Amino acid sequence: MHSNIDSKLEGWRGGVCFLCNVFHTGKCDRSRKPALVYVISKPKPAGMHFTGVVYSRLPETGRNIGGAKRVRIHIKNLRVRTVIGVNDWERNTPQDVLVNVEFEFDAAAAAESDDLRHAVDYAALSERITALVKDSRFFLLEKLASEILKLVVADDRVQSASVMVEKPAAIPAAESVSVTASTNRT
Repeated sequence: MHSNIDSKLEGWRGGVCFLCNVFHTGKCDRSRKPALVYVISKPKPAGMHFTGVVYSRLPETGRNIGGAKRVRIHIKNLRVRTVIGVNDWERNTPQDVLVNVEFEFDAAAAAESDDLRHAVDYAALSERITALVKDSRFFLLEKLASEILKLVVADDRVQSASVMVEKPAAIPAAESVSVTASTNRT
């Protein structure tokens, strides 16, 4: 690898290959092409999981064969207390909900520049989601999931998104009840 590429890849680990969609830490055996695949491994804020940005190159030529075009970011199990539900006790007692968000955006500029201004800031997004959920007083999970989804896709760079809202202990015999809302711009 070239030294300028080496410095950018410090701390990276294997990832899913653009050529065959299989996890690799080195050469792609399935497509028989010498593609190295890496995923950025960054510290994550509490309550969130960042899946990373995929970067591929051919080691012999140094030619970029895929680059980071679309990336998928996950915010997992963001716990927020809110008033939600139709029962009298639910209207008077805040309860926890778990919010899971997955979205894709074109990360080519962010991967090239390593500048947050070119990325969708998942930490800032989680703060906006937390504020929305905390201040809401919806009766239905469907409405809450729909409002969170609108917030996520308010950023025009987001190409697709899915929001799952879980209400633990909504039914005594079940671990939780969840609702998923999704959209795709393409």
